[in-house]
Amino acid sequence: MENPSILTFALVVFFTIVLLFLSLGIKVLPMNQVMVIERLGVYHKTVDIPGVHFLIPFMDRARAILTPSGKTDKISLLPQETPLQSPHFKASITFQITDVKLFIYSNLLPFHAVSQQLLHVIDNQVTNSNILFAIQDIQTQKDIILNLANERSTHLGFRYLELNQIEVNKR
Repeated sequence: MENPSILTFALVVFFTIVLLFLSLGIKVLPMNQVMVIERLGVYHKTVDIPGVHFLIPFMDRARAILTPSGKTDKISLLPQETPLQSPHFKASITFQITDVKLFIYSNLLPFHAVSQQLLHVIDNQVTNSNILFAIQDIQTQKDIILNLANERSTHLGFRYLELNQIEVNKR
């Protein structure tokens, strides 16, 4: 007959391993946040219900947790601000994520893509055609830049809301 202390020790080790395994899959989603879940490295679902969620350990992972601004047909996220700088232009941009899945998966570095997309528009479209330099009104300059950038950002899951602190370096 087995020693009861060895059996007790084995049960304790077994249940400890099971609890550790299960705890790897528990994610708590706070209110007003969105979690993108991948299963085996592929998009599985977007969760926007706050509470405790169980992910299958080693199969599921939370790819991103973002803060939404409200309930709509598509999840839209709170506006975020990021600085921009190029040889011709310095500014701060406010953008809003309109499609979480597109935003996360359209680029390896999605937040970096926000600034790079706008800088690309400014450098290629605006500076080359000298539109900004011919227009004296700052608000008109901002509107031209935002319209051009928003035309090119819809496939990336975000839109530009506001261009702040614009400084154009004239050649």
